[in-house]
Amino acid sequence: MSNPAYGKQTSEPVSEKQITSASICAVLTQLDIQDIVETIDREYYSDKKWHYRFSVEAMLKLLVVMHF
Repeated sequence: MSNPAYGKQTSEPVSEKQITSASICAVLTQLDIQDIVETIDREYYSDKKWHYRFSVEAMLKLLVVMHF
């Protein structure tokens, strides 16, 4: 029997764990990073009003996407 998850011959059935993977959208919606965002914003981000500030949460999610 051909295993579609790995493309090799095997006599064992394919388990859900082998072929199920998380989509990047599912990962991003499940992230609970609010405490990290608040810490970075409070302790490491510039408090200057004239300085452009990127959203910390968006930057952390971008980091996750880049390394997915």
